[in-house]
Amino acid sequence: MPKPIGLNNLIAQRFSIEELTNLCIDLDVDYENLGGGTKQGKARELVGYVKRNGQRTDELIYLVSQYHPDLDLQPYLYLLIADYFGTADNMKSLCESMRSDCRELLVTGLGINDYTSIDHYITDQAVILQDKMKEEGRLGKLVLAIREAKPRLNLQVFENLISQDSNTSSPTDAQKSDTKESIIAPLMRYENFDIRVGRKSGDSYPVEVTRNPNGNEMYPVDQPFDLDDYDFADLVSYLEALVAKGSDAVAVGKKMHDFLFPSAVEKIFFANRQSMRDQNKGLRIRLRVDAPELSALPWEYCYADEFLALKRDTPLVRYIPQPFAGQELDAPDPMKVLVAIAAPKDQAPLSVKQEESRIRKTLAFLGDRVQLTVIANATASKLQGALAARPHILHFIGHGTVENGRSSIILEDDTHKSAPLDADQMMY
Repeated sequence: MPKPIGLNNLIAQRFSIEELTNLCIDLDVDYENLGGGTKQGKARELVGYVKRNGQRTDELIYLVSQYHPDLDLQPYLYLLIADYFGTADNMKSLCESMRSDCRELLVTGLGINDYTSIDHYITDQAVILQDKMKEEGRLGKLVLAIREAKPRLNLQVFENLISQDSNTSSPTDAQKSDTKESIIAPLMRYENFDIRVGRKSGDSYPVEVTRNPNGNEMYPVDQPFDLDDYDFADLVSYLEALVAKGSDAVAVGKKMHDFLFPSAVEKIFFANRQSMRDQNKGLRIRLRVDAPELSALPWEYCYADEFLALKRDTPLVRYIPQPFAGQELDAPDPMKVLVAIAAPKDQAPLSVKQEESRIRKTLAFLGDRVQLTVIANATASKLQGALAARPHILHFIGHGTVENGRSSIILEDDTHKSAPLDADQMMY
């Protein structure tokens, strides 16, 4: 089977700039901050970015299939093999799980036992394995083996290969149910990585890792933080007033990252993050700030290539020690989701139909576990009436505005023109 064109080239060819921008939004990636000045360059950077940051190629392929269901994305299974089994040991384990002889996987004389971490060697190994399984009519078994080894991957694009596999028996109802569950709710389990910032001593603050899955130990590192830096204070005030530019948020976040992650902390963090990725787990960064003058700062903007608080595999959260254990929160069944759509004719047009379609497709596999209500041309009275049913989730598709420091969503009036509604008004 010939190697398909690069996924980035496929995206560049088939996606409009608007679709590519929306695809970035779906992946929590800032389109404007991606390198590349052309659509081709943006697509190339996006594919590389999702691979480097959290290994989310499976999510990217799934989303591409949602935008363009006519595309044949099954030949790109090798990308998941390369990304998630990109070491000799992992590749061998995958081969052995299918009772395949890894010695046949040779690339320019490099066997699977000794090939390096050079990207094109890893990719070529993955392509050879995919081709070998296709020739033997065992692509379905390959998908099953990947799913068993990495149960949290979104393999929906490749699921029908299982039923097409001539050597794979038809799944039982129980297996279908298990498959559906794995597609519906690919939950990520997390381990905690605790960073503590102590009270000021002299001109600096002690920063230390107090807990991590690998059990690494370190002494506190004294870190200076200049609260009298007027430029920094101005940027923080812009963020609080909701008038900051994207570059302002990045500048604040980089300073915070440099403070929280001196080399000793960063070394332990990277080692733990890799360990968690090998176990299909996330690494939750829990931040405890004992110094009152620092605790008021927006640490959620901490930035290292991207905002940590927005990363699925390494989220950043505040942590306040409590003398008692927290209670488990169970999701209600069914989960009531309310989607309100407003597209006033005096505002810039939005792709509301496309957004609604994506939501419906995403929730479809949950069946009766989700009760979805959609309000089109949402007015204040329609929204307040729907809120009386006490939905668990409210998702708004539309415009927003800030006037005199007060934030509002823009609904429609009876003539389909703009009708701002602020948070206080939503309460009544």
